[in-house]
Amino acid sequence: MEFRIDRTAFAEAVGRSVRALPARTPVPVLGGLLLEADAGRLAVTGFDFEAAVRVEAEAEIAVPGRVLGPVVWIRAQETGGSS
Repeated sequence: MEFRIDRTAFAEAVGRSVRALPARTPVPVLGGLLLEADAGRLAVTGFDFEAAVRVEAEAEIAVPGRVLGPVVWIRAQETGGSS
């Protein structure tokens, strides 16, 4: 998979997908973030055992494909941010 997308649009799509999911899921291994690139669109789907949220954004797709990865929750104190 290979695509080009505006950084702000990508951050918004990922952020909206992840924010809709609970921070503590009943079965963490079932949570993930799916990126699908095809036909000028990038779809970002966040899901866990109970919910799923899909956000689409325009993107230049050079090589269509999809990838699934875990949602990693980082606590504010670990990153130096405020809570």
